[in-house]
Amino acid sequence: PYVHLVRTAANHYNIDDIIELINSQPPSEEPARFAVYNIHLDGGRIEFDDQPEKTLHTIADLKVGLPFVSSLPSNVGVFVEPLLSARVNDTPLELKGRAKPYAEPKEAQLDLELEDMDLTRYIEYVPFEPRVKLPSARLNVHLVASFQQPKDKTPSLKLNGEVALRKLAVMDLAAKPMLGFDALQLTLKDTEVFSGNYDIAKIALEHPQVNVVKEADGSLNLARLAPPPAKPGAKAAVPKPATPVVEAKPAAPIAKTEAKPATGAPAVAVAVAPAPAKPVGPKITLGEFVLTGGQVRYADAQAARPLTAGADKFDLAVRKVVV
Repeated sequence: PYVHLVRTAANHYNIDDIIELINSQPPSEEPARFAVYNIHLDGGRIEFDDQPEKTLHTIADLKVGLPFVSSLPSNVGVFVEPLLSARVNDTPLELKGRAKPYAEPKEAQLDLELEDMDLTRYIEYVPFEPRVKLPSARLNVHLVASFQQPKDKTPSLKLNGEVALRKLAVMDLAAKPMLGFDALQLTLKDTEVFSGNYDIAKIALEHPQVNVVKEADGSLNLARLAPPPAKPGAKAAVPKPATPVVEAKPAAPIAKTEAKPATGAPAVAVAVAPAPAKPVGPKITLGEFVLTGGQVRYADAQAARPLTAGADKFDLAVRKVVV
């Protein structure tokens, strides 16, 4: 397969018409139901022609092997070994996995290692005009993806490992600091991608610095982190209301109460059955959130009520959270 992507101008690409068509579709009422097995890609090539920067990025000799991606139960045989290899701008990249295609349940594992990736060069490729500067941001990824296909059951994909964003610094367009931190580390433990059971063992945030400024017009400087508001006349999709998550508990026995009328009439037994509780939607479990060495600054630039405030060197710990 061959893909040729062109960045024709800031936030414009040769596939803008395709993106516009996708965004114009109404939101889906139900999650996608799919099953794709034994995915094998060989000899792929991707070219990214960045015309404003006069740079050509290439991914050549691309090979991908994926046992299955599915949201449905199936007994399709799996034989492809997990694999990702390529030359990215002439730099070799290779990820390999291990598989037990004939075992019950069928299993496969893929290790993803990414060390000290510089994210600052990619801010130009976000799908909107950024209203901030990103002078520093480094990414580390050490993840293990485990595939499992039990017989007559839906396949599962579990993620374990760590993702860390380091040395983050975000400034406004006038080069004034907005926020940053030394490190933000996310530790995953058996996170189920398909079932929506996200088990996060720990989130550690080291030395965050936040500068909140209320501008003279009443707006907050941190609002610039979000995409700019839609232009007048643009149609925006209305999001579907989120479904609340309910913890499932063992059904309680039916309780019987005796009503004793004041008139002395015989007591009447009334059976009261509790409403059944059923878990719906994704479940997020956080074992621990730890913040160390935090710093917050607040400034109100409105002429009627100028104000500055702040807090330094504060710590925070939250444990055992279920959403």
